[in-house]
Amino acid sequence: MCFFYPILSPCTVKSEWARESLIAIQKPIGELALLASFAALPTLDGNDGAVVVCYRSYFPARGAAVY
Repeated sequence: MCFFYPILSPCTVKSEWARESLIAIQKPIGELALLASFAALPTLDGNDGAVVVCYRSYFPARGAAVY
């Protein structure tokens, strides 16, 4: 699973950073986490003109069942 955020803005308010530590991320993924906090901003999708914040893609493993 891949998430793409076209427009990210760094959080400059200290209270915004607190939400990043509310949920512990399990190892080894937590070791790859960015040491920063961002706010995702909306943008227009060039395909259909819809307002989006994030695009999600799924890349199945080789030989995996695709439903």
